[in-house]
Amino acid sequence: MSSMATWGMPQMVQKYYAIKDENQIVKGSIVCFAFAMVVGIAAYSIGAFSHLLSGDQIQGVLNSQGKIDVNQLVPSILVDALKNCSWFLAIVLLLVLSASMSTLCSLALTSASALSVDVVKGYIAPNAKEKTHLTVFRVCCAFFVLGSYLITLFNPSWIVALTALTWAVVAGGFLAPYVYGLFWKGTTKAGAIAGMATGLIVSNGLYWGLFFGQSPAAAKTYSPIVASIAMIVPFFVVPPVSWITKKLDPELVKKAFEDQPEENA
Repeated sequence: MSSMATWGMPQMVQKYYAIKDENQIVKGSIVCFAFAMVVGIAAYSIGAFSHLLSGDQIQGVLNSQGKIDVNQLVPSILVDALKNCSWFLAIVLLLVLSASMSTLCSLALTSASALSVDVVKGYIAPNAKEKTHLTVFRVCCAFFVLGSYLITLFNPSWIVALTALTWAVVAGGFLAPYVYGLFWKGTTKAGAIAGMATGLIVSNGLYWGLFFGQSPAAAKTYSPIVASIAMIVPFFVVPPVSWITKKLDPELVKKAFEDQPEENA
């Protein structure tokens, strides 16, 4: 879920529109590879090896029911490993904070833009003044930031399941249409819509059954599996729907897939 879902995130795909020439693609690929190695080797390995905590550390991450609080594992490792190097621990915390703020900023701006521009300006009040749309945009940003703060403040136990749900809805809706749209010329508009609808239906349907038919612990355990299913199923829906529905204009497809001159890329 965490590795493949990012392919279907709108804020990730949107960054490709900032590419000016093919040289930037090569540079970006090298930087992304280096960053992925750092994340894969450093960040993921900490979580994977957290079960090797000593007995004293395990006692420090137990909750009131005597079970391990997974949210306290990595902080406990950092504190124990850097207890004699507090300044370096402060740098790590600042890096975590900056990464969190960057993600929150991009998500808040994308979400607020979707509501203020696509919904309000596009459908509800298309003739409103620009100042009004700007006010709506600012209010939406504040709302999303406040909502994120409240979730953090109360630290609910279902936050992992909620994260998996959001990834399932977004990636389940966009991943298959994105991939097929990039690599298969036979993808149609109806096929993409069918894939998006399938991802939304599967993710919401499975989660309703999971949350209301299982205990909270089971919902937290199986939610990543549900998210993965919601991302996989649309891949089997887009091709057959595209085969039986109206094809796109051949000239439009050719223009989309042909190599563009550098000055027009």
